[in-house]
Amino acid sequence: MSRVLLALSGADSLERIQRALTDEGHEVISSADPNALPRLVTRSPPDLALLDVRILVQETMDLIHFLKSASPQVDIVTITPVELIRQAASTIMRGASLYLVEPVDPRELLQVVANALQRQSNALMVREVEHQTLEGFFGSSPAMTKLFRMVLKVAPTNATVLITGESGTGKELLAQVLHRLSPRASARFVAVNCAAIPEALLESELFGHVKGSFTGAVTDKRGLLEEADNGTCFLDEVGELAPGVQAKLLRFLQDRTVRRVGGLQSHRVNVRVVAATNRNLASEVAQGRFREDLFYRLNVIGLALLPLRERKETLPFLIKHLLSRLTVRHEKEIRGLTPEAAQVLSAYQYPGNIRELENILEYSTIMTDGPTIDRIHLPPLGLEPAVRRPTPALPGRPRSRHRPRPGSSRWKRKRRSTSRRCWRPARATRRRRPGAWGSPAPASGGGSPGRDPAATTRRSSTSPRPGPASVLPCAPSRTTPVKRHIPSNSPLRRHS
Repeated sequence: MSRVLLALSGADSLERIQRALTDEGHEVISSADPNALPRLVTRSPPDLALLDVRILVQETMDLIHFLKSASPQVDIVTITPVELIRQAASTIMRGASLYLVEPVDPRELLQVVANALQRQSNALMVREVEHQTLEGFFGSSPAMTKLFRMVLKVAPTNATVLITGESGTGKELLAQVLHRLSPRASARFVAVNCAAIPEALLESELFGHVKGSFTGAVTDKRGLLEEADNGTCFLDEVGELAPGVQAKLLRFLQDRTVRRVGGLQSHRVNVRVVAATNRNLASEVAQGRFREDLFYRLNVIGLALLPLRERKETLPFLIKHLLSRLTVRHEKEIRGLTPEAAQVLSAYQYPGNIRELENILEYSTIMTDGPTIDRIHLPPLGLEPAVRRPTPALPGRPRSRHRPRPGSSRWKRKRRSTSRRCWRPARATRRRRPGAWGSPAPASGGGSPGRDPAATTRRSSTSPRPGPASVLPCAPSRTTPVKRHIPSNSPLRRHS
């Protein structure tokens, strides 16, 4: 049995409609006094409200808003005369479901009441299914159970929520759950990926712009925060925001007003902000890359999602849920996994979390031809990802990739050209032929046989001492040609 609030100005209409609803088994709460309606609603919240537009026009308080606040799931139907149809249409924008024009047929009214109550029943069943789905998504671990209870407490409020966790853990799904369980469920859910929008366009996308504010702004444009009015705005990857956008978002969170780029007027919007990031914002604040005051504004309620490897008890539910979607997408009939395939998936660590699990199941769905997924249909998985270790360097000087390999033909050519360009005779040769390389010659009897000692001494005194400023260190004096003696161990003797 449902409870119906009936507020009509005409006594005849009130009595006729009340009798029809009572005969159908509904509990009717009726009153023609607008001042008594708030007390009746507070005492017994109704499932359905039938309101006269004449009462809504005369009342000083917003009765529709009061009803929605007391019972968010209530359906409101307005009854209006022909001359007040415009006012009745405005009640639809304020939260009413539909309006009926007088005179009202009792049979039509009963059908409207039955349809409204059926919608509420369906919505209740959907919420129960969603509740069971959420229990399967969160799992039975103590940490996830605590998180689930916190979600149920936070969802009906308007508090700003910050969701943290690794990439692929389901942060956007959790934000949608908060929206679905809130009184804003009938309004829009607007998701914004802050990392995917260029920094120059992000401010315009969030707050909008006016015509002529920059090149290409040919018309006025509402921002995404305005589009999410009365709903929820999900800011994904909020840690990637530029400092200028961080300051403007902080101002919005303080006064809930939006001023478009290039505009002068501010617009007040009623939107709930849910942010998410895979970064440690506390560490980003300590390093000066994120505003501390914005962090405290966003982190009113903090929800931390565990990675999939730490809540593997949710794997059976996630596999069943993902397979039901993939079978529809690829038009296949798959009942489940074999025990061998389930064992492999339960042993894997999932560095990509739920997103990687979905990719694995999609690959297996495409590869299998039967009703079940076996181990051979899974992609190649390792219990731990292989780590490629660098080859240890040999002791000594590190070898460049441009140096030739010893013993190769390129190495021999380079060695031969180097020896010819810069060859230094052996120490015994310099001792045997003094003066030819800039060393002082003996006064007498110390030179080579058949050579004038004075000429040798004169040559050594006139020729400069080899050095980096004159000639190459290994080049002989150019004043007097000297027949070189090639030792037996020199490379030139082997290649000449």
